[in-house]
Amino acid sequence: MKFILSTVFLFCLFSCSDNESINSQHRDTSAFTVKVIATKNKAFEHKQIFTKAHKISEPLGSGVASIDIDNDGTYELFFAQFDEYHSKSVLYQRQSQQYIDITNQVGLNNLTAIIGVATADINNDGWVDLLVYGVKRLHLMLNNNGHFSELKLPELDGNSFFTSATFFNANNDEYLDMWLSRYVEMKPENSVQCLASDGSITYCAPSALPAQRDYLLLNHGGEFFSRAPLDNI
Repeated sequence: MKFILSTVFLFCLFSCSDNESINSQHRDTSAFTVKVIATKNKAFEHKQIFTKAHKISEPLGSGVASIDIDNDGTYELFFAQFDEYHSKSVLYQRQSQQYIDITNQVGLNNLTAIIGVATADINNDGWVDLLVYGVKRLHLMLNNNGHFSELKLPELDGNSFFTSATFFNANNDEYLDMWLSRYVEMKPENSVQCLASDGSITYCAPSALPAQRDYLLLNHGGEFFSRAPLDNI
């Protein structure tokens, strides 16, 4: 059985105490840009979100994963994209000393507002699959000989704020199960305004909003997932 190949999470979560918030005087409000050099196509660019709304999701970065989508021994690079323009995530493949954008060719062209990514072979067919997630976003993309199609997941809370995910064998069968970590509620009725020490509006600590409980999804033969109870967690 092929186990998890790679998972890289590049996001920033606040760790303030109950009475703390992120002081706007100690953060750079300019756009944070990451570019992939030596690309034949337009370079990938991630711009950090900072708006007057000060939504708790704004300062989060985006994930990156290395994944060998075609089993040729050379890893492709998947860059998740999370910005205010709902730009698409991008998959690059190394060809002739350059990275080529192959996102559309392999069926990953509609993945927007993605915070993180995890990889695993969920059906033991020898091809590594891709899970992407974010605010109200969760897509499991099955790798079919180098081309991806989405596997429908069980219905979950539509307001889920997914910030992390991993695969592991929870029930000692032959298939990897899925753990989904969630953050806080961002419904309008939960909206709060937090102030810095100088009285200016700033980003709230997670403790200012109701927490969301995690999910455990059990893998049934690589064909579908079901939600497992987490009453004691």
